[in-house]
Amino acid sequence: MANDVSSATRRVTADEALEILGISRRTLQRWLRIGTISGLRVGRQLLVDIPTDAITSQTTTPRDTRRPVSPNVAPELDSARHELAALRQNLSARDLQLAELRHQLELAQAEVAHLHSELATAQAERDYLRQALAASLTVQQRLLPERATGSRPWWQIWTRR
Repeated sequence: MANDVSSATRRVTADEALEILGISRRTLQRWLRIGTISGLRVGRQLLVDIPTDAITSQTTTPRDTRRPVSPNVAPELDSARHELAALRQNLSARDLQLAELRHQLELAQAEVAHLHSELATAQAERDYLRQALAASLTVQQRLLPERATGSRPWWQIWTRR
């Protein structure tokens, strides 16, 4: 751990560093161990050297304050943030489309149910008419005299020969 603080860093307490960088205590300890950032222990307090870029480049969104920003990855991070914002906007638009499609599906299902009930009514009416027709044909056959061989057709029954 380096004891000197360059002009590009700011020395803060460990708790402040956790808040500024938006990382866990375990991650801070790991970064100190592998040398990603430097720190200094003063008595029981740990002071951490944070790059001023990480402090000044924070944006207003809460997620941005939770990520460390180094000059090497800042452009990639900004690009990823823009892509994430575009994806979120696309997701919101798709959610609206999905809601509209669900509404249309409900309307179509209601129309199908209505058409099924109308079809059942029409089929019942058809069956009734078939039975009525069969019954009337049976009655007609009973009422009309049977034609004997050589007899005249029914329309000539009333005419004289």
